[in-house]
Amino acid sequence: MLLQEIRAELAVADMTHFRTLQMVAYAGDEITRLLAPPLLNELEKRVPFPQGRLANTLRIVVRGIEPDDYQRLSAMATTRFGKGSDPDSGIQYLGALFNIDPKRATSVLAARLSEFDAAERPSIVDNFLAASFSDLVPGHGRQEEIPTDVLARLVRLMFDTHVAPGTPASPGTMHLTGGSDYARAALFNRFVSSPGEVTYRALLALENDPNCPIERPRLRAMAKKRAVEDSNCAPWPPSAVEEFERRFETAPRTPEDLKSLVRNRIEDMQHDLIHGDFGQGRTLKNLRNEIDVQNWIADRFRLTQSHSYSVEREAHVIQEKEPDIRIRAKSTDATVAVEVKVAEDWTLKELEEALNKQLCGQYLRSRNGRHGLLLLVHKVGRKRGWKVSKSRGYYGFTQVVEHLAKRAARIRASGTESPQPEIAAIDVSNVQSASNSSRGRRPGRSQKSVKTSRRLFRH
Repeated sequence: MLLQEIRAELAVADMTHFRTLQMVAYAGDEITRLLAPPLLNELEKRVPFPQGRLANTLRIVVRGIEPDDYQRLSAMATTRFGKGSDPDSGIQYLGALFNIDPKRATSVLAARLSEFDAAERPSIVDNFLAASFSDLVPGHGRQEEIPTDVLARLVRLMFDTHVAPGTPASPGTMHLTGGSDYARAALFNRFVSSPGEVTYRALLALENDPNCPIERPRLRAMAKKRAVEDSNCAPWPPSAVEEFERRFETAPRTPEDLKSLVRNRIEDMQHDLIHGDFGQGRTLKNLRNEIDVQNWIADRFRLTQSHSYSVEREAHVIQEKEPDIRIRAKSTDATVAVEVKVAEDWTLKELEEALNKQLCGQYLRSRNGRHGLLLLVHKVGRKRGWKVSKSRGYYGFTQVVEHLAKRAARIRASGTESPQPEIAAIDVSNVQSASNSSRGRRPGRSQKSVKTSRRLFRH
């Protein structure tokens, strides 16, 4: 019955009030899910779509559409936005697509923007932002999470197409003059408030953007605030206070907190190996095979796991590939993968591949398992270090760690859904190895006295 009423409203050319279509657009999810598939068919059949009906029809489709039909809406938005089509309706299609696939919608906008005259581009971007960020957006509320790299790209498009925007307000907010004031401010504020290293580095990159109207000190202040907020651990529940009072530690609940705890455990290992009462630096140094080193590291993690996490050795993941160690929080499903490499057994290129292809490409692909560490264990010093290139010579171990850490930072900042790797190191290269000639001797006794003692003992 509702579908017949809506089709009747779509068929009458001179109708100005669309009562049923508007009521369904703001109805409950049960109704929109029922009507979204047939209305998606109507959108495909009716070209051009009747004026005045498109916004509410798109709202119904976006709210009720199933993931299997996302590609159909994406194809329509891609085809119907461009220089040769009606720009107003094309932007509405693109705004609807933004609610289900913001990355695709932004890419289409950026690719087609050059088709329009320079004078048209500001209004095109403004209308797109209004269709994507205002309360009147078709399907508003469906897209809850927008990748930070998409927000950063839209911010740049906004600055590039507006030569003289208004003056920004206090840090973390922005005010721009013009008809799309609200949408531009909503975009920038959502971008600045998005957690993660992507936002931090994008804010720093804006310092070198000549079209950015915000002064460098203000951008630096925003970036610093973002870094401070990201460095904080997740809020403690009330039970964590009592737990900390009893055990002097709390169980990590997020992947970020778990990774921070793992880093702290590795730093404790490094200190204890060199300075501990029962320093095991020589023990670790004398382990011959890399798998023995991995087992020793896993055992150290297990000895200090307490109530915080559990240790899994070579847990299977996609394509039968497994990280050397997987740390799993006991209070949540947060996990951190740890790949252990004996540094001197690998070339610099192989260590780069271990970071890019092995750790990130195989172990950190899951949305809920994007955090991990590449742990480099340095047992024996290299005379010439690790070869970089003919022109750049060789790196020492510290430079290798710094080099890989920079690569890991670029990976973390490459996108919201990108892997989040970090580099950690354990260095026992300066610990003296046990000498074969001195094994079995007691300090201060000659080999002759040892033989004499053994002979007396036999008698």
